[in-house]
Amino acid sequence: MKVDNRIHYNNKQINFKSVIYKSPAHVTKNILSAFQPLFIETPRFPRDIFSKNFADVPPAKRTSLHKFANLNEHYNLLYNICNLFELKSFSLEKLKSLFMIAFEKDMTGMVRFSPEELLHISTYSDDTLKFIKPFARQKNSADVFNYKHKDILQLTKFSEEERVRAIKLFKFKLPAKDLIAIVKDKNADASALKDRLNTLNDLYGQDIYEFGVNKYGNDYVVSITSKNDFKTHKYVFDDKFPPATKYKSNVDFYNECFKEKSILKRLNPFKRAYFVHKTQIKNDNLRVSAQENLYALDEVKEKADYLKQLYLRTYKHNFYVLHTGNGRFYEPDIRLPKNLIVDYWKKGAVSQDDLINIFCENAGMIHDSDYKYFALNKIKITPYDNEKYLEIRRNNVLKSRVKIGSDYYNKVLSEVMQNEKQKLQNIKAERKMIVVDGLPGAGKSTIINKILKKDKNAYYTPDSDDIKAMFKEVYKNGEGAPLVHKASSHILKQELIPHVLQQGKNFIYQTTGGSLNINKIIQQAKQHGYDVDFIHIATPKHLSVERSVARFDATGRFIDPYVTMMIFNSNNNEKVFSAKVFSHHKDIRNAYIYENGKLQPVKEGQKFGKKIKL
Repeated sequence: MKVDNRIHYNNKQINFKSVIYKSPAHVTKNILSAFQPLFIETPRFPRDIFSKNFADVPPAKRTSLHKFANLNEHYNLLYNICNLFELKSFSLEKLKSLFMIAFEKDMTGMVRFSPEELLHISTYSDDTLKFIKPFARQKNSADVFNYKHKDILQLTKFSEEERVRAIKLFKFKLPAKDLIAIVKDKNADASALKDRLNTLNDLYGQDIYEFGVNKYGNDYVVSITSKNDFKTHKYVFDDKFPPATKYKSNVDFYNECFKEKSILKRLNPFKRAYFVHKTQIKNDNLRVSAQENLYALDEVKEKADYLKQLYLRTYKHNFYVLHTGNGRFYEPDIRLPKNLIVDYWKKGAVSQDDLINIFCENAGMIHDSDYKYFALNKIKITPYDNEKYLEIRRNNVLKSRVKIGSDYYNKVLSEVMQNEKQKLQNIKAERKMIVVDGLPGAGKSTIINKILKKDKNAYYTPDSDDIKAMFKEVYKNGEGAPLVHKASSHILKQELIPHVLQQGKNFIYQTTGGSLNINKIIQQAKQHGYDVDFIHIATPKHLSVERSVARFDATGRFIDPYVTMMIFNSNNNEKVFSAKVFSHHKDIRNAYIYENGKLQPVKEGQKFGKKIKL
């Protein structure tokens, strides 16, 4: 079924497919406004409960506590009666300071600190609280908070001298890690840095999106990202912050002016010419300096971090849709530019270790053409790659996938439907479905076997891996799994599951995740009158990959480690993805997390119904 990737917002049609967003303004115009939770009815803490418990509190403090009581994150009230009782003992001034920190939200509508984190912050002295309050509330140009709870904890440990240094740099909205690092560097002249940043601030004016200050060796590099085109301009200083004369710059820092007005918007002083040694080596390749390698990786990281923010906003949007039922799901194809990684690799600016880190951390955002280049050339992109894996990956890229509707597909479809028809005969028809979600190697089969231990006919258990195996000529015991993935998935979701639902048979749906995928199956089941339970198996990514590798060695069944990383990265955080999203799904009766050998009900958002016994 074709997925509609469009959204209509303010009478404008926005298409999320295959778009690289190049500027914050472009994002704001096309995404952020559309992702705001427009239809949420703000909850209110029950007035009678509040009045009953806080009647003895003076009016001014009671008003302040009532504000805390009604703080919410999307539609969930955050401060319960226990939290409020802990706040009750604080002075009115402290309550006001804490609320200034607590009520701030970013552009996704999420508050900065949880009640537990805020209560931790409340334990600090009034003097410390006064110091950290502006930092806790500070947002960057994308309306995202600079300081996480762990950063705030570091600020509380600053000496008086370090606090003075930090306050000098506060207005530049440096990323938390940059500010903390430079304040902790006793050799760095914070006053001189402030002067340099002021100069750049005056020269670039409204064009600055964000500052960054990073140390490489003995040099400090100040980065300025432009609002207009998201280009990054970089300037090199030593720790006393005179400009490093060995690098060209378009700014005269002593006279506080541009050297050439014509290159105000576009100049990046770190072009290849300034870093490459002109000496030729074997095969006429240019020798790449360690510093150029750093800046090449910086540029990749800047683009990747920017796109990850877009992934996060999409995730927040889908989270909102699941909560409320308003709007549609989106799975935008947001990727790093085509051939970006390949170009860096060919120029020698990315080492083998760097390449593996880039692919592992950004799996899902690497363009297909880049992936194919490294697969065809048998170059390692995960820590687990060996010669056998590289050969399988190369072969899969060279071969064609099984086409849906082809003669071969139709032949296998007929065989699958005939086999499954026999399996379904004795299955109970009570209109029950269990979704079992987990990464490859998480242990879905173990959970299912426990459920069926007492009665093997209690649930039908279709498995896309079993369907893949029916494509024997291509699948080859798992090595050709990527070539039959779409065909097997289509048979399961479009042919087999509708057949099961029509008969009202109980069944267990196994999945490796994906909000759009899971939600569609749940909606289909509810339309046929099913009760739906959800089990998520919490498995660390590294453990999932290691199990898949071990299974390949034992059975020959191949699951590419890179595929597991793509599944994990697209779900943001697999445990939070399950607990926070599907535990709240309006069509799910009970939600559970299976972790450390125990099946735990997800209390937040759980609804009434019989528990699953294993």
